[in-house]
Amino acid sequence: GRAPAGDAQLSDAMLLFIETAQRLRPDWPADAVDLAHVQRICRLLDGMPLAILLAASWIQSLRPAEIAAELEAGMEILRSADPALPERHRSIETVFEHSWRLLSAGEQQVFAQLAVFHGGFTREAAAAVTGATLAQLHALTGKFFINRNAAGRFTLHVLLRQFAAHKRSEHTSEPRAVQTAHATYYLDYAAARTHDLVGVRQAEVLRELEADAENLRSAWQWAAAHGRRDLLLRSADAAGRFYTLSGRYHEGERIFRFTADRMAPAPGEVEDTLLLARLLRWHGHFCRHLGLIDAAGQSLQRGLAISGAPEHAGALQREYAVLRAEQGMLEGNHGDAQTYLAEAAELLRASGDDWDLAHTLWQWGSFAVNERLGNAAGHALLQESLQIFQRLGDR
Repeated sequence: GRAPAGDAQLSDAMLLFIETAQRLRPDWPADAVDLAHVQRICRLLDGMPLAILLAASWIQSLRPAEIAAELEAGMEILRSADPALPERHRSIETVFEHSWRLLSAGEQQVFAQLAVFHGGFTREAAAAVTGATLAQLHALTGKFFINRNAAGRFTLHVLLRQFAAHKRSEHTSEPRAVQTAHATYYLDYAAARTHDLVGVRQAEVLRELEADAENLRSAWQWAAAHGRRDLLLRSADAAGRFYTLSGRYHEGERIFRFTADRMAPAPGEVEDTLLLARLLRWHGHFCRHLGLIDAAGQSLQRGLAISGAPEHAGALQREYAVLRAEQGMLEGNHGDAQTYLAEAAELLRASGDDWDLAHTLWQWGSFAVNERLGNAAGHALLQESLQIFQRLGDR
């Protein structure tokens, strides 16, 4: 077939698609628009040769954009009547089913449950969430159901993950159990690193959480949708700090808004109120960073209203203080901003939360210097903040 212009830049997967498509349809032009969708197809199929052959076989009926859209809806399109392909290779499901039948019952169960992971997983996570043994992971790797990369993380090809999810729905009597285990593992994993995110291990822990960002997002969303307030409360500060330190402000804003919108504290339930106040505080924090001033103000005012209630005064002191600090940063009125930041700093000193205290002092000092409200006092606040950060090991 005719190779398109600039073919030296095409991946092997794209060339395989193009050669197959042009064999079946010699007049296919393979223009720049089509090639962009071919690249999308190859990315969706993660370069799997048989899957690319099956997708390309549709070129006589569909344009590459339509093939890509079908693939995004599922893998039903990955079948062909092309006589050039052996019968057992004319459907990706047939290939997977044949390999599936060669697995032991235990391997089948573990593989089906591995569909719960997003973006890969570690051996420890697989054991905690699915009960997978090292021998089972080794067997699944040897039979090409999962891959292990140089960093020691396991991954599933996107099509095999779809196949595993289908099998899980067919064979797992309690699909919610593995979802619960997944959410519990990852949110507790994040919660255990809350303090390390602001200490000497900060860079290392950020790398660990970045590697599992997709699992963390999935775990959080599942916990929010299923009312697991205990998990959300334990991990909220870890999530907020992670999204802040990794610069994921848009994602932080979305995930805390999504969760706060679903939480309505029961009357008199301090933990429920604490969770909602914390969610609103982090939502206001991300809105402020994104310049969404009205939305930030609404979340912070709502959080202050519930956390400042007399019956919650002691339990929610820290939350109220940090909400006050965020409000101070929002205020255009210099006097109010100074008042809120001073109040927040005093409350945080009493609560013993050094990281939030250091941030509040830094905000207060920066505000004082930038707004020319007193350089000497501002620099003293910045110096105290820096000393606390150094003591914590925050880099």
